Amino acid sequence: LSKFVKRLYGYTGYFQLYQMPFSKLGLMDYCEKRDLFAPEGLAPFENLADLLLRSGIRHHISDWRRSDEFNLRAGCEAIAGGARFLFLYTAELDGLLHQHVLHPEIVHKKLEWYRRNIEALLSAAKSSGRACRLTVFSDHGMTPLTRTVDVRSAIEKTGLVFGKDYGACYDSTMFRVTCLRPDARERIEEAMKKFSDCGRWLSDDEERRYGIHREDRMFGDAIFLMNPGVQIVPSDMGSHALNGMHGFAPEDRDSEAAILSNAPIPVFVNRVADYFELMKMRLEELAKRP
Repeated sequence: LSKFVKRLYGYTGYFQLYQMPFSKLGLMDYCEKRDLFAPEGLAPFENLADLLLRSGIRHHISDWRRSDEFNLRAGCEAIAGGARFLFLYTAELDGLLHQHVLHPEIVHKKLEWYRRNIEALLSAAKSSGRACRLTVFSDHGMTPLTRTVDVRSAIEKTGLVFGKDYGACYDSTMFRVTCLRPDARERIEEAMKKFSDCGRWLSDDEERRYGIHREDRMFGDAIFLMNPGVQIVPSDMGSHALNGMHGFAPEDRDSEAAILSNAPIPVFVNRVADYFELMKMRLEELAKRP
């Protein structure tokens, strides 16, 4: 059904209905209507593809729809074909960690597979005769499940009507609410008191620190973030909990991302959003070389 809806609306980016109730779909919007990695995928803002095309440098960007094996092999072929800047997308570790976050032997086996393939990339780069800068980065970690909470039932028991009194998204790790009536927020906050040991409402200062604050409140009037390990079940993402989940507070030790490189990492790279500036800087350096 998700594939049908995607074709029907002409979406080119990642799209999945997950467990969003059909009765609420007409009240929702979807942000990734275009392929984020394609030219103008983030228009009116520039993305990596836009920068690469403007630079005129031969490049290669992975197809995120394909397997890790395909994309890493395609990277070696692109190097052999003369590509000077590569962005290789691999996503299979995410799915593996969702299921096997507590099985280190399985995770280590996958990491070893990545190591061998990354070494193959470096070997292909050396064979080209050009100096190579390689950077490997992740976007998040994975936090093991500790407990589940049913936020949706608590909100529905308030008697408030979805789409009339309030709107809400029940993610696996956070509850985002938009209040459509003046008294809705008070009633919702009262209902959420029973989960005070499981999470908290984010303050404006916290939203600004995390880089998610918006004056137009597009992400909701308020966000209730669950404590690390606590999953909302059922949610709009699924009817069952997963062994591991991401999307908790960045301070959580299991939320940490990784960045590895054979070249020094600039001091300004402190969070995931800085990766783009790093790639932009590397591209500018590459453009100065013959």
